[in-house]
This record gives sequence, C-alpha cells and structure tokens, in this order.
Amino acid sequence: LLKTRYGAAVVENLYRRSRTFGAAVYAVTQSLQDFVTGYSQGILENTYYHYLLPAPGQEEYVRKLFGVPERAIERVYKKLEFKPGEYSEVLVVLRAGTGLVGGVVRNRVSPLEYWAYTTNPEDKEKRRRAVEKYGNLRDALVALAKGEVV
Repeated sequence: LLKTRYGAAVVENLYRRSRTFGAAVYAVTQSLQDFVTGYSQGILENTYYHYLLPAPGQEEYVRKLFGVPERAIERVYKKLEFKPGEYSEVLVVLRAGTGLVGGVVRNRVSPLEYWAYTTNPEDKEKRRRAVEKYGNLRDALVALAKGEVV
C-alpha cells in the first residue's frame, strides 16, 4: 500500500483517525526502506511507539526515519541481542512531546510459543518429525516444549 500515493493516503488516514475511536494501527516490516518514500511521512508522524528489532544494514534508516542519534545506534541498537529460544531484545522508541524517549525491552517467549513460531530450519525439521511421531501439531508442540522430543 505504501508504494502508491493513494494507498499511502488510505493508510495515513487510518493512522490519523484510529485514536479518535480508541483503536491502534500496527505496521510490521522486515525492511525500514518501506517507509522511506514521501508517501509514508504522515504514517511516521502519527506513530508514537516504534519497536525496532536488530536488523543488519538498517542503522541509517533508524537514524533518518526515527531521529535516533548516532550515539544511541552505536551503543544500543547495534548491540541488541537475539538468543533463539530464550529472548530477543527490542529497541523501543517513544515519540513524546519533548522529543524521543527509548529503552530496551527483552521479549521472552515460552517454550510452547518458541516451537509454534520458530523459523530456524533445524527446529522446523524437528517440529515436522514430532508432528509425524505424535500425529498432530498440538501434541507435538507440547512434547517439544516439555523437552520430550530429541
């Protein structure tokens, strides 16, 4: 939607009006470059919370799009950690009336959530074998989460 002026206008209008109705709009992307076009400026201006996961090569966009100082990118963003099955650190940037406020949040997932959503190739294969063994996804996920599957 952000690639055309009309699509971006619809999304921007949704962002502008959502608070009036007590609603929230979320945008998720794997590349911040999606927000570089002039069409997305209104979306960024009407977004107060930004959750930034570590992504190589995105530092320049973090600085340009969200106004995160270079010092914070070097000392915080580039040092965010990801430990599969344990946690992922997220840089939270809040656009407040006086400027930017931010911090690091650790997102921990339960073993059940990990096995349900992992994209790690070896673990996906382990999950596939567990489904074969247990006959359904639910039982396989529970067994994996309990550590019963090798």
